[in-house]
Amino acid sequence: MRTIAYLAVATALCGWAAPAHAGDYSGWSYDQQHNRYHCSYDYKTKDGGDNHQTVLYYPEDKGRQGYYYWANSKDQIWARCVMQTNTDYTPKQMNWQYLDKGEKWAEYSTPGYCPAPKDGKYAIEKIPTPPAYTAWKYDEGKERDYCTYTYGCKDGHYKTQTVLYYPTNSKRQGCYYWADDKGKLWGRCLSQNHKEYDPKAEKWYNLEGDKWQETPQPKGGPVLPEATGPLLTPPPLPKSPEEVPQAKEVPGVVSAIPDPPADKISTPE
Repeated sequence: MRTIAYLAVATALCGWAAPAHAGDYSGWSYDQQHNRYHCSYDYKTKDGGDNHQTVLYYPEDKGRQGYYYWANSKDQIWARCVMQTNTDYTPKQMNWQYLDKGEKWAEYSTPGYCPAPKDGKYAIEKIPTPPAYTAWKYDEGKERDYCTYTYGCKDGHYKTQTVLYYPTNSKRQGCYYWADDKGKLWGRCLSQNHKEYDPKAEKWYNLEGDKWQETPQPKGGPVLPEATGPLLTPPPLPKSPEEVPQAKEVPGVVSAIPDPPADKISTPE
C-alpha cells in the first residue's frame, strides 16, 4: 500500500482553546486500497498511560464525506464528528454522533457533547484539519488527473476546489482550478513541466470570458475572497502509470478497519 503523509493540524471546538491535556494528531496518510485518509489520535488513558485511536476521512465518498470517523485499537468504528467542509459544521461547537449497535448513527442527547475514548481520561476536544491537497487520481475517460484542494475560510468553515491536470494535452499545460461551490473554472497555474515555470515566481492566470489573463500574485498564490490566506502552491505533478510502484501491503497500517456505515444519499442519474 502506498501512503502519502500530510500534516494534520488540530482545531479546538468545545467553546474554548484546547487545554494542554487534549490529545494530539499525527500527519495524514493516504490508503490507496480503500481510497481514504487516516491519522492517529494519541491520548492519555484513565490509568495514566498512553493509547491511540485511528481517525478516518473520506473526501470523495458521497455517503461518508463531511465526517471524521474514530476507530478504537480493536479496529471498531464507534463515533464520527462533523468536519470542516460539512454544511452542518459549526466552528464554535462540535457535532458528534455515535454508532448505535454497530448499525446506524445516532445523536448524543446533549448538544455540543464531546465524547472520550472508552479508556480515555479526557474528552476529544479538538479535530484535525483536512489535508490541503488529496492524492492525484487519473480519469481515463477525460484523460486527465485530478485532486482536491481544501482551504480555510474567514467564517471558520472550509471549502474545496478541484484541481485538474492534463498530462498528454499540450494545449492545456498547467494546473486548472475548479470552484466546487460555484461550479465553474476560474484559475490556472503553470505546472512544473511548463517551459516558463519558475519556482521562485509562480505564474497564475484568471479566466476572463474565454481567455486566460495573467494576474500578478503575491508569494503563495492568489487570495480567494473568502479564504484566510493565499492559495497554496499546487502539489507535485502526478507520476505516469508506469512510474507508480505497485501497491504493497505495509505491516501496521489500518487497512483492517472496515468502512463505516454510509448515509443514504440519493444520487441523480
